[in-house]
Amino acid sequence: MGGSAVREDDGARQAEPSGRLGAGLDSVARGLRRAGERVSDAPFRICRERGSWQLRYGSVVESVIPDKVYTGHYYDYFLPLAHVFDNPRVLVLGLGGGTIPLQMERLLEGRVEIDAVEISARAAELARLLAPEMKANVIVGEGAEYVAGTDRKYDIIVHDAYRGYRMPSQFFGEKFVGDAERALGPEGLLAIHYGPTWRNRMMLPGYLARLKSRFAVCQVDVFAEDDRILLCSKGLGMDEIERRIEAKMPADPKGLAKHYFPRREYGRMARL
Repeated sequence: MGGSAVREDDGARQAEPSGRLGAGLDSVARGLRRAGERVSDAPFRICRERGSWQLRYGSVVESVIPDKVYTGHYYDYFLPLAHVFDNPRVLVLGLGGGTIPLQMERLLEGRVEIDAVEISARAAELARLLAPEMKANVIVGEGAEYVAGTDRKYDIIVHDAYRGYRMPSQFFGEKFVGDAERALGPEGLLAIHYGPTWRNRMMLPGYLARLKSRFAVCQVDVFAEDDRILLCSKGLGMDEIERRIEAKMPADPKGLAKHYFPRREYGRMARL
C-alpha cells in the first residue's frame, strides 16, 4: 500500500527484513535487468507488474515506480498539490519504494525540496535502487517522532505511513495532529492517504474531529478505488486550492491524459 515510516506503538510486532539478496544491491540490480523476474528480500519483494516496477511488503504493494510520472493509483492524487505552491518544501511520511518523491521531482523538474521519512533502513535502500535519480533527503526514522522534533516548516506534509494495510495508531492521535500543524507554514497542507479498511472506517469520526480542531478538512476521492485523500488546510480555502491547481495543471477535456482524474477530483472535493 503506502510507505512505512512508522513504528507501532500499540504492542504490535514490528517486522524488519532479515534476508539479503545474494551479494546485496548489486545482485538486485542484475536481477531487475531481467524483466519479469521477481527478486525476493523477505519480507520485501521487487517485481515487474503491468509495465511498472513494484516494491511489495509480503503481499501488499508498498510502491509503484512509474516509467514517467503517473501510476494510475492513489499516489497520483498528491501531485495536484505540488501546483499549489511555487518551489514547495514537502515532507513525505512513508517513503516505501520512493513513488511520491520521484513523481513530484519529475513533475516539477526539480523545483521541489523533499524530506522523506522511512522507518525501514532496508526499504530506504531498495528505494534508492528502484529510483536512483530520486534526490529527496531520506531520513531513516519514525514519522510521528520526526514531525514532533523538527524545526523545519513545510508547505505540504504527505502522510502515506502504513505497515501493510494498517495505519499505526500514533497518527490518529491529538499529538500528531498538533505537531503536524506546527510543522506546516501559514498556508500549509496536510494530505493523508486514508485507506478503505474496516479499522479506518471505525476510527474516522474521532479522527476527523481531531483534524477539524486544527484544520479545514476536505475529502478527495480516488477514482475507481476506495481510497481517499483527507486534505487538511491550515490557511488556504478550498476555492483557492482549486483555483491554483486549475491555473497550473493543464486541462484535458477528453479525459485521455493520466492527470485527468486527479485534477477532476480536486474540482469535486467536499468539505467535511
